[in-house]
Amino acid sequence: MGRTWSLGPAPPAPGQSLPPYTPALSADFEHLSFTLKGEDIYRLVCRGCHQEAGQGAPPEIKSLINPVRATSVQLIMDRMKERGMDMSTSDAAVLAKQANESVIHRLHEGGKNMPPFHQLTEAEIRSLFPYLKVLAGVPGAEKGQVPVMESTSFHIGELIVKSTCHSCHDAVGRNPTPEEIFNGAIPPLSSLTKRTSLLEFTRKVVQGAPILMGSPPELYRGKMSVFYYLTPDEAASAYMYLLFYPPQE
Repeated sequence: MGRTWSLGPAPPAPGQSLPPYTPALSADFEHLSFTLKGEDIYRLVCRGCHQEAGQGAPPEIKSLINPVRATSVQLIMDRMKERGMDMSTSDAAVLAKQANESVIHRLHEGGKNMPPFHQLTEAEIRSLFPYLKVLAGVPGAEKGQVPVMESTSFHIGELIVKSTCHSCHDAVGRNPTPEEIFNGAIPPLSSLTKRTSLLEFTRKVVQGAPILMGSPPELYRGKMSVFYYLTPDEAASAYMYLLFYPPQE
Protein backbone atom coordinates (compact mmCIF):
# COMPACT_ATOMS: atom_id res chain seq x y z
CA MET A 1 0.00 0.00 0.00
CA GLY A 2 1.09 3.55 -0.62
CA ARG A 3 3.86 2.80 -3.11
CA THR A 4 4.98 5.38 -5.64
CA TRP A 5 7.49 2.90 -7.14
CA SER A 6 10.41 5.32 -6.63
CA LEU A 7 13.00 4.54 -3.97
CA GLY A 8 15.28 7.52 -4.55
CA PRO A 9 19.07 7.59 -4.77
CA ALA A 10 21.37 4.76 -3.74
CA PRO A 11 23.39 5.11 -0.50
CA PRO A 12 26.84 6.69 -0.74
CA ALA A 13 29.91 4.56 -1.27
CA PRO A 14 31.88 3.45 1.84
CA GLY A 15 33.72 6.39 3.36
CA GLN A 16 31.51 8.95 1.63
CA SER A 17 28.64 10.97 3.05
CA LEU A 18 25.38 12.25 1.65
CA PRO A 19 25.52 15.64 -0.08
CA PRO A 20 24.13 18.53 1.97
CA TYR A 21 20.41 19.15 1.66
CA THR A 22 18.64 22.46 2.07
CA PRO A 23 14.95 22.25 1.17
CA ALA A 24 13.43 25.26 -0.57
CA LEU A 25 10.97 25.95 2.24
CA SER A 26 8.93 29.14 2.11
CA ALA A 27 9.54 31.65 4.87
CA ASP A 28 7.14 31.04 7.77
CA PHE A 29 5.83 28.00 5.87
CA GLU A 30 3.88 26.66 8.85
CA HIS A 31 1.55 29.68 8.68
CA LEU A 32 0.97 29.70 4.93
CA SER A 33 -2.48 29.43 3.42
CA PHE A 34 -3.02 27.25 0.39
CA THR A 35 -5.49 27.26 -2.47
CA LEU A 36 -6.08 23.65 -3.50
CA LYS A 37 -7.63 22.37 -6.69
CA GLY A 38 -9.06 18.89 -7.06
CA GLU A 39 -5.77 17.82 -8.62
CA ASP A 40 -3.90 18.95 -5.51
CA ILE A 41 -6.26 17.12 -3.15
CA TYR A 42 -5.86 13.98 -5.24
CA ARG A 43 -2.07 14.37 -5.03
CA LEU A 44 -2.11 14.78 -1.24
CA VAL A 45 -4.72 12.14 -0.46
CA CYS A 46 -5.07 9.57 -3.25
CA ARG A 47 -2.00 9.43 -5.45
CA GLY A 48 0.21 7.50 -3.03
CA CYS A 49 -1.97 4.42 -3.56
CA HIS A 50 -3.88 5.03 -6.80
CA GLN A 51 -0.90 6.53 -8.68
CA GLU A 52 -0.88 9.52 -10.99
CA ALA A 53 -3.51 8.40 -13.49
CA GLY A 54 -5.83 6.62 -11.02
CA GLN A 55 -5.00 3.12 -12.23
CA GLY A 56 -4.00 1.86 -8.78
CA ALA A 57 -1.87 -1.24 -8.34
CA PRO A 58 -4.14 -4.23 -9.02
CA PRO A 59 -5.07 -6.58 -7.50
CA GLU A 60 -4.34 -5.04 -4.09
CA ILE A 61 -5.22 -1.45 -5.00
CA LYS A 62 -8.00 -1.27 -7.54
CA SER A 63 -8.32 1.30 -10.30
CA LEU A 64 -10.76 4.11 -9.59
CA ILE A 65 -11.42 4.71 -13.29
CA ASN A 66 -14.38 2.38 -13.91
CA PRO A 67 -16.29 3.22 -10.69
CA VAL A 68 -16.02 6.92 -11.54
CA ARG A 69 -16.92 6.40 -15.20
CA ALA A 70 -20.10 4.72 -13.97
CA THR A 71 -21.24 8.09 -12.57
CA SER A 72 -21.66 9.47 -16.10
CA VAL A 73 -25.02 9.05 -17.86
CA GLN A 74 -23.36 9.52 -21.25
CA LEU A 75 -20.65 6.95 -20.62
CA ILE A 76 -23.17 4.42 -19.34
CA MET A 77 -25.27 4.83 -22.49
CA ASP A 78 -22.16 4.65 -24.70
CA ARG A 79 -21.10 1.42 -23.01
CA MET A 80 -24.56 -0.12 -23.46
CA LYS A 81 -24.60 0.91 -27.10
CA GLU A 82 -21.22 -0.76 -27.69
CA ARG A 83 -22.72 -3.95 -26.30
CA GLY A 84 -25.73 -3.68 -28.61
CA MET A 85 -28.12 -2.86 -25.79
CA ASP A 86 -30.54 0.06 -25.68
CA MET A 87 -30.97 2.04 -22.49
CA SER A 88 -33.10 5.09 -21.86
CA THR A 89 -31.60 8.27 -20.47
CA SER A 90 -33.75 7.95 -17.35
CA ASP A 91 -32.55 4.41 -16.65
CA ALA A 92 -28.95 5.48 -17.19
CA ALA A 93 -29.50 8.40 -14.82
CA VAL A 94 -30.66 6.01 -12.09
CA LEU A 95 -27.50 3.91 -12.46
CA ALA A 96 -25.30 7.02 -12.55
CA LYS A 97 -26.89 8.34 -9.35
CA GLN A 98 -26.26 5.03 -7.59
CA ALA A 99 -22.63 5.01 -8.75
CA ASN A 100 -22.20 8.61 -7.65
CA GLU A 101 -23.52 7.79 -4.16
CA SER A 102 -21.23 4.76 -3.99
CA VAL A 103 -18.10 6.79 -4.79
CA ILE A 104 -19.03 9.51 -2.28
CA HIS A 105 -19.64 6.80 0.34
CA ARG A 106 -16.21 5.32 -0.31
CA LEU A 107 -14.58 8.72 0.14
CA HIS A 108 -16.34 9.20 3.46
CA GLU A 109 -16.30 5.66 4.87
CA GLY A 110 -13.61 3.78 2.94
CA GLY A 111 -13.85 0.16 1.85
CA LYS A 112 -12.34 -3.27 2.39
CA ASN A 113 -8.72 -2.13 1.87
CA MET A 114 -9.34 1.60 1.61
CA PRO A 115 -9.37 3.74 4.76
CA PRO A 116 -12.12 6.31 5.41
CA PHE A 117 -11.18 9.90 4.74
CA HIS A 118 -12.89 11.67 7.60
CA GLN A 119 -10.19 14.33 7.40
CA LEU A 120 -11.64 15.57 4.10
CA THR A 121 -14.11 18.42 4.36
CA GLU A 122 -17.25 18.52 2.24
CA ALA A 123 -15.70 21.35 0.23
CA GLU A 124 -12.60 19.24 -0.43
CA ILE A 125 -14.70 16.28 -1.57
CA ARG A 126 -16.67 18.56 -3.90
CA SER A 127 -13.33 19.69 -5.35
CA LEU A 128 -11.80 16.21 -5.52
CA PHE A 129 -14.71 14.40 -7.16
CA PRO A 130 -14.65 16.43 -10.41
CA TYR A 131 -10.93 15.73 -10.74
CA LEU A 132 -11.59 12.00 -10.34
CA LYS A 133 -14.00 12.41 -13.25
CA VAL A 134 -11.26 14.13 -15.26
CA LEU A 135 -8.99 11.13 -14.69
CA ALA A 136 -11.83 8.82 -15.73
CA GLY A 137 -12.48 10.77 -18.92
CA VAL A 138 -16.01 11.85 -18.01
CA PRO A 139 -17.17 14.44 -20.59
CA GLY A 140 -17.34 17.99 -19.23
CA ALA A 141 -15.58 17.16 -15.96
CA GLU A 142 -13.03 19.92 -16.49
CA LYS A 143 -15.75 22.53 -16.00
CA GLY A 144 -16.56 21.24 -12.52
CA GLN A 145 -13.24 22.15 -10.95
CA VAL A 146 -13.73 24.12 -7.71
CA PRO A 147 -10.74 25.53 -5.76
CA VAL A 148 -10.66 25.30 -1.97
CA MET A 149 -8.88 27.80 0.27
CA GLU A 150 -7.04 26.18 3.18
CA SER A 151 -6.38 28.68 5.97
CA THR A 152 -3.59 26.70 7.65
CA SER A 153 -0.76 24.45 6.59
CA PHE A 154 -1.55 22.11 9.50
CA HIS A 155 -4.56 20.78 7.60
CA ILE A 156 -2.34 20.12 4.58
CA GLY A 157 -0.13 18.11 6.90
CA GLU A 158 -3.15 16.29 8.30
CA LEU A 159 -4.29 15.28 4.80
CA ILE A 160 -0.84 13.88 3.96
CA VAL A 161 -0.33 12.09 7.29
CA LYS A 162 -3.76 10.48 7.53
CA SER A 163 -4.09 9.63 3.83
CA THR A 164 -0.60 8.85 2.52
CA CYS A 165 1.67 8.18 5.51
CA HIS A 166 -0.88 6.19 7.51
CA SER A 167 -1.42 3.75 4.63
CA CYS A 168 1.92 2.16 5.61
CA HIS A 169 2.80 3.48 9.07
CA ASP A 170 0.84 2.67 12.22
CA ALA A 171 -0.15 5.71 14.27
CA VAL A 172 1.45 4.51 17.51
CA GLY A 173 3.69 1.69 18.68
CA ARG A 174 7.23 0.81 19.65
CA ASN A 175 10.04 2.20 17.54
CA PRO A 176 11.73 -0.78 15.82
CA THR A 177 15.44 -1.48 16.00
CA PRO A 178 17.64 -1.30 12.87
CA GLU A 179 17.56 -5.10 12.74
CA GLU A 180 13.77 -5.11 12.86
CA ILE A 181 13.64 -2.47 10.12
CA PHE A 182 15.92 -4.69 8.05
CA ASN A 183 13.38 -7.49 8.49
CA GLY A 184 10.51 -5.31 7.34
CA ALA A 185 9.23 -3.47 10.42
CA ILE A 186 7.83 0.01 9.77
CA PRO A 187 8.30 2.72 12.44
CA PRO A 188 5.15 4.32 13.92
CA LEU A 189 4.19 7.92 13.22
CA SER A 190 4.06 8.76 16.94
CA SER A 191 7.86 8.62 17.30
CA LEU A 192 8.73 10.25 13.98
CA THR A 193 9.54 13.73 15.28
CA LYS A 194 11.72 12.23 18.03
CA ARG A 195 13.86 10.15 15.69
CA THR A 196 14.27 12.57 12.78
CA SER A 197 14.55 16.30 12.20
CA LEU A 198 12.40 18.45 9.96
CA LEU A 199 15.15 18.63 7.34
CA GLU A 200 15.80 14.87 7.46
CA PHE A 201 12.10 14.13 7.12
CA THR A 202 11.60 16.55 4.23
CA ARG A 203 14.56 15.09 2.39
CA LYS A 204 13.37 11.53 2.94
CA VAL A 205 9.88 12.30 1.66
CA VAL A 206 10.57 14.39 -1.45
CA GLN A 207 14.06 13.25 -2.47
CA GLY A 208 14.81 10.00 -0.70
CA ALA A 209 17.64 9.15 1.65
CA PRO A 210 19.29 5.92 2.82
CA ILE A 211 18.37 4.59 6.26
CA LEU A 212 20.25 2.52 8.84
CA MET A 213 19.32 -1.14 8.81
CA GLY A 214 20.55 -4.39 10.32
CA SER A 215 22.88 -5.22 13.18
CA PRO A 216 25.39 -3.69 13.28
CA PRO A 217 23.57 -0.78 11.59
CA GLU A 218 24.68 0.07 8.09
CA LEU A 219 23.48 2.45 5.42
CA TYR A 220 20.87 0.93 3.18
CA ARG A 221 18.94 2.43 0.30
CA GLY A 222 15.72 1.90 2.19
CA LYS A 223 12.26 0.58 1.48
CA MET A 224 10.22 3.77 1.78
CA SER A 225 8.97 5.21 -1.47
CA VAL A 226 9.86 8.76 -2.41
CA PHE A 227 6.88 11.08 -2.80
CA TYR A 228 8.55 13.30 -5.36
CA TYR A 229 5.22 14.90 -6.28
CA LEU A 230 4.97 16.60 -2.87
CA THR A 231 6.59 20.00 -2.41
CA PRO A 232 9.03 20.65 0.45
CA ASP A 233 6.43 22.94 2.06
CA GLU A 234 3.84 20.16 1.94
CA ALA A 235 6.23 17.58 3.39
CA ALA A 236 7.23 20.01 6.12
CA SER A 237 3.54 20.58 6.90
CA ALA A 238 3.18 16.84 7.55
CA TYR A 239 6.11 16.96 9.97
CA MET A 240 4.71 19.99 11.79
CA TYR A 241 1.29 18.34 12.05
CA LEU A 242 2.88 15.30 13.72
CA LEU A 243 4.91 17.58 15.98
CA PHE A 244 1.92 19.56 17.25
CA TYR A 245 -0.70 16.83 16.97
CA PRO A 246 1.15 13.57 17.76
CA PRO A 247 -0.89 10.37 17.38
CA GLN A 248 -2.37 9.05 20.60
CA GLU A 249 -3.33 5.57 21.80
